[in-house]
Amino acid sequence: MVRASVPAAPTPPPSAVPAWPPPTEGTRPVAVDDPGLCVWCPGHVVDGYCGRCGFLQPTGRDHVEVRARRAFGVSDRGLRHRRNEDAMAIRVVEDDAPHAAGTVVAVVCDGVSSSPRSDEASRVTAETGATVLAERVRRGADPREATATAMTRAAEAVAAIAESPSSAPACTFVSAVLDPRTGAVTLGWVGDSRAYWISGGPASSASALLTRDDSWSEAMVQMGALSREEAMRSANAHALIAWMGADSGEIDAHVSTVTPTGPGAILLCSDGLWNYYPEARDLAEAVPGASSAPGEAARSYVGLALEAGGKDNITVVVIPVPADQGVPVPNASERSAGPGFRVEVDQNPYLPLGGTEVHAVVSVTSDGPVGAGSSVPASEVIIVDTSGSMYGEKIHAAKRAARAAVETLRDGVRFAVVAGHREAEMIYPDGVHLAEADASTRAEALAAVGRLRADGGTRMGAWLLRAAELFDTAGGGIRHAILLTDGQNNEVPDVFDRVLQRVAGSFVCDCRGVGTDWKVEELRRIDAALLGGGPGIVADPADLEADFRAMAQASMGKAVADVALRLWTPPNAVVRYVKQVAPTVQDLTHRAVERVTRAGDYPTGSWGTESRDYHVCVEVPPGDPGRQLRAGWVRVVLPGEGGAQEQVLASGNILAEWTSDEARVTGINPRVAHYTGQVELAQAIQDGLDARREGTTRPPPPGWAVLSLSHTSRGTRRPRGSSTAWSTSSTRPPGRSGSGPVSTRSTR
Repeated sequence: MVRASVPAAPTPPPSAVPAWPPPTEGTRPVAVDDPGLCVWCPGHVVDGYCGRCGFLQPTGRDHVEVRARRAFGVSDRGLRHRRNEDAMAIRVVEDDAPHAAGTVVAVVCDGVSSSPRSDEASRVTAETGATVLAERVRRGADPREATATAMTRAAEAVAAIAESPSSAPACTFVSAVLDPRTGAVTLGWVGDSRAYWISGGPASSASALLTRDDSWSEAMVQMGALSREEAMRSANAHALIAWMGADSGEIDAHVSTVTPTGPGAILLCSDGLWNYYPEARDLAEAVPGASSAPGEAARSYVGLALEAGGKDNITVVVIPVPADQGVPVPNASERSAGPGFRVEVDQNPYLPLGGTEVHAVVSVTSDGPVGAGSSVPASEVIIVDTSGSMYGEKIHAAKRAARAAVETLRDGVRFAVVAGHREAEMIYPDGVHLAEADASTRAEALAAVGRLRADGGTRMGAWLLRAAELFDTAGGGIRHAILLTDGQNNEVPDVFDRVLQRVAGSFVCDCRGVGTDWKVEELRRIDAALLGGGPGIVADPADLEADFRAMAQASMGKAVADVALRLWTPPNAVVRYVKQVAPTVQDLTHRAVERVTRAGDYPTGSWGTESRDYHVCVEVPPGDPGRQLRAGWVRVVLPGEGGAQEQVLASGNILAEWTSDEARVTGINPRVAHYTGQVELAQAIQDGLDARREGTTRPPPPGWAVLSLSHTSRGTRRPRGSSTAWSTSSTRPPGRSGSGPVSTRSTR
């Protein structure tokens, strides 16, 4: 294929294409009938990567079959091309997902051979488009809006791999989203890859082409300049006027929704099939029964194209649509109230030759379960410093704050109020146990809070031990404490250290220091051991009430407890650090517990509807040019209780790929750069606070300036056809226009 507007790009010599090294001694290549074994070591393949050595497996794209529960795809190199430049991706939303349960998403892309690395272009575009599209509908987005967003993201992804606008990988794009409840199909396309409706019988909507090619021949026909027969006889018949790539300019992306009457099937294909069978009716007659046997139908369509000459790559995806236009899926009340998590990884995966350090920002988001928080067991312990230094306005403000927290507790939550001085005194209820919140117990607790008096010393370790004792009586669920103090801890340091080791990870504690006499380091250590949101400064006691209310409300919004961030790394890799960097900074590096070989579980505490970011750094052995390694496999894990099996709620990959391409290596992911600076800034601020308290000065870190600030407000936390049976509608993504000069690519 050559470009219509520029000279053909020379074919790179074989040596310019990174080749996979031969298998090491004692291993064997993956056989077609044994795709689960790694070609580099005796390990097994998981998600395309070896579970032992971590390396990406050779793709084997000459002939690929993708089986999904409700779709089937086949892609073949054909008989004339030396490689397969087509790609496809299929996703099916889980049946228990909160939105779009059972929805099928499929994408087919055809690499433009006159562009460099067209096979990479189609793969990147298909994977990006399908992933974004499935995630958007899973989160409840309208399929048309989701399709527009996915196409934009896919176009950005393929443009990002271009070395320059004159050397830009390019491809076509066609996608389908099938809603199993309504039978509605949302389509998106750029270029000349097509979508068809294949009728399943006389009671169904008639077979039809559902897309319109972005090609020179189609443009001539639509303008009335040529008949279809005349246009197709032209040497420019297959020249594209729209495609995805860095040189495409503003793409004219099309989005359309159709609702056929089943049974039947949606057929997505590249021109390797429709060049031989352009009419929908001929496709339906050539392979009957596509709706009942999608796998056989997809194979048969590819076989027909090969028999007809196979002069191009051939890709076919068949999505059956049943007669009732729907696949039974549970409604919201029937679904599990399990938490909805997702993981996104931001990084630059490219390392220089010999490079070993991989950085990534892992964003974990929880949407909470249906009725978030309403049926999750929860316990709350409110600890108020009543030492002598709290005398006066501070103790009155503390009473108002404790009352605000008690008033926020929902019915059924087990709770207690503790006065902290030399010992941990139970204020409510009487005895070392928790009360169950309702109108009566809340009223009793409010009255008991009025008895708080400021007297005695400060032993925070005793307070924490009492909280742990109380939580032990409650069993599982959300366990949250609020601790307020205004003074320094009077305990022996070794005793306090042992207490922190004893209670670490047993509950979550948010600490607040009121006034200016308390030691930041002591609350930081409690916060680190108990995964709080960072010790907050409440300089004005009048602000305590609102602050306590907000903390209690956040605790009541938690939907799941004891979630762990599990990080798997390949052999000889070293985890340098795992740090939460937003909404607060927490170093989790030394908190890992190995429950699975080469995988550490990092505690994250309880979650509601929120998002947190983690900065992960892994050191790996250097690899060969062109080889891609899974440097880290991140999973969000909910431990099983009472012998139940643990749940993996979401996962993502941290990748490493070695290259001599300086432009790729020097690219900086802005989120990684941002959070690296945030951690350094947080440490610099803490060093300054320590120095101020000690009455000393320390030189600032390189690149930092020192400012003297006065701060009077309290700290806050960031929340984180042809038939009347058709129903059609069309739209285009915002910002996409069909105006402007026409450029073309030839597909021959």
